[in-house]
Amino acid sequence: MNLKQIRYFIAISELQSLSKASAKLNIAQPALSSQLKNLEEELGVKLLDRHSRGVSPNDLGLMVLHHFKNIVREVDRTESLIFDYTMNPVGDVHIGVTTTAARAVVSTLVSRAKKRLPKINLHLLEAMSGTLNEQLRKGNLDIAILYNFDSYEADHNLIDNAVAYENLFLLTNNRDDYNRLGTIKFSKIKDFPLALPSHPHTLNVLLSEMSLRQGVKLNMAAEVNSFTGMVELAKAGFYTIAPIVSVKPEIERGELFAIPITQPVLQWTVHIVAGREGVSSRAVRAVHKLITEVMKDLIESGEWEATLI
Repeated sequence: MNLKQIRYFIAISELQSLSKASAKLNIAQPALSSQLKNLEEELGVKLLDRHSRGVSPNDLGLMVLHHFKNIVREVDRTESLIFDYTMNPVGDVHIGVTTTAARAVVSTLVSRAKKRLPKINLHLLEAMSGTLNEQLRKGNLDIAILYNFDSYEADHNLIDNAVAYENLFLLTNNRDDYNRLGTIKFSKIKDFPLALPSHPHTLNVLLSEMSLRQGVKLNMAAEVNSFTGMVELAKAGFYTIAPIVSVKPEIERGELFAIPITQPVLQWTVHIVAGREGVSSRAVRAVHKLITEVMKDLIESGEWEATLI
């Protein structure tokens, strides 16, 4: 078994097609089939089920696929370490970005990385904080932008940098509410039907803790573990809570209105968190530095409404 066979197996399994994998890998299909056959014979088991639509990993194949992906990731990290002394870090860096921060960060980050870190391949995952925290702890991400990371269980394998405080707003499609209220006390949010994510997502945890302290029971009208779903429901007449940066286009088009929350102000902390093992890679360190720079630039320019720590 060799690394080439491992990469071939991963491509075949993910694409579920020898012909598609052949095209992606730029290798003749018969040669690819031969490599797969040799791998299965060497292991003494069948890893793929063949059918009319192509191929798919069987139960054992799925286990091997997960293991092979970890092997490839470690090899890629090793390659990055080997090139650590150079001025151009090399490697794959897996980044998690919260759905609410993605609109602010991703475009600028990718553009700058393409120019300044051309040998680094960025792999971006957009999800809610709870999901990203889980993926980071499993080692599937090198870096993540998270909210209120200090509220999660401590993990000595992770390095945390708090970057900024960000205020949250009550979002509505009702212009009359926006004009009438101006601002809204936290205790008054209970009067509105809310579309919010479930526990243990960060926003849910934050609101639950604040509600308990304020003696308020919020009206959870719809449980939605999708930021897009939350926004669409707000546009349809529900209410939700989010930072302004996440809905700037909707606000500019007049589809949503953001009402500041007061007494107390509702805010969370934006963190950049990295795996301790990953930061041994020059590539991960370079991307971590670039993410920090991008976030600070966006906040200082006013494009991202937050306060640097």
